[in-house]
Amino acid sequence: MSAPAAQSPASIPAARGLTPASAFASCMLPTAAGVAAAVAFHLFVVLACLGTGSPDLNRMIALGQRLDEGSPTTPTVVFIGDSVTVEGIDASIVESATGGGWKALNFGLNGADRAELDVIVPKVARLRPAAVCIVMRPLSIAAPPAVNIDGAHAYNLGGFPAAWPEGWIRPDTPGLPPEQQEALSGSRLESQLHFRTAIMEMINAGLRAKLRSGVRIAPIDDWTAPYNLTISIEGATLDNHIRALDTELQEAIREGTERHERDFERLVSHLAAAGIKPVLVASPIHPRLREAFGPTADRMRTLGPSWAASHGGAWIDATTLLDETGFADGQHPNRKGREALSSFIGTNMPPAR
Repeated sequence: MSAPAAQSPASIPAARGLTPASAFASCMLPTAAGVAAAVAFHLFVVLACLGTGSPDLNRMIALGQRLDEGSPTTPTVVFIGDSVTVEGIDASIVESATGGGWKALNFGLNGADRAELDVIVPKVARLRPAAVCIVMRPLSIAAPPAVNIDGAHAYNLGGFPAAWPEGWIRPDTPGLPPEQQEALSGSRLESQLHFRTAIMEMINAGLRAKLRSGVRIAPIDDWTAPYNLTISIEGATLDNHIRALDTELQEAIREGTERHERDFERLVSHLAAAGIKPVLVASPIHPRLREAFGPTADRMRTLGPSWAASHGGAWIDATTLLDETGFADGQHPNRKGREALSSFIGTNMPPAR
């Protein structure tokens, strides 16, 4: 008995009563529907509940949303800067130390060095607070690391690029290479889809927090005292951190600081042009780093008062304010240091108008 003749692939749909087009649709439509459902779940459920999955990235987006609120009706100083601002400023203590003349908000973001200030300052200026306080450290006038690609997408979702003046970010802007600029200027949907691993990131962030002693996760919209560190390190751990900070600065100043000084003054100038008083604060330097940081810190302490005077601002020098007991590590204030620094800034704030 001879075997039945094999059917060609093209004849199979016809044998089943299907045209090639309907056969393709019957295969692809369920797949497309599944992809669409997954995207919708991510956009409308995961992002709505978890955001990016990372507290730090979610805070970036929350700040963008906070800056979309109306301008303050009372004299307000907002603090911007990196983790030293996050750990070192308690806005309620600043307010008290001013005698109630100023309302204070801590808009500090972990990792927000000068490259990230380039991203956020125009939107901060659009809020029109009476004063913006930038907490500086020697790295503020040195080469910044590249903005994290996740951070670039988070800033996009926070709406920061929409506030940039024409030509604000250039191809050679320090810390913003092409990939990061593309993430910042891309569509909102692209940035939302970038965080498709939000659930895994949330799990990882939670595990990291549980495994690290002395760290708390502050509410992302805490604009008063969003500190994370609750203990101070010592011994070999502190020694290693001191060495790492010294190496970091020496690498960052290896090719000079002039270009970065100009970029920082651009931020100060932009605030002043918006009618905002720039308040520049030189953050405390750990006693064991003052000699190593000396030349760059001295340069910062020369430029800071000059910029403040040129742009109608104020200069507050806290570089030697704290002894070792005021630090959680080689650069971040602990609770004692936070209270001292916040009070010192509040006491030295210019009168509110």
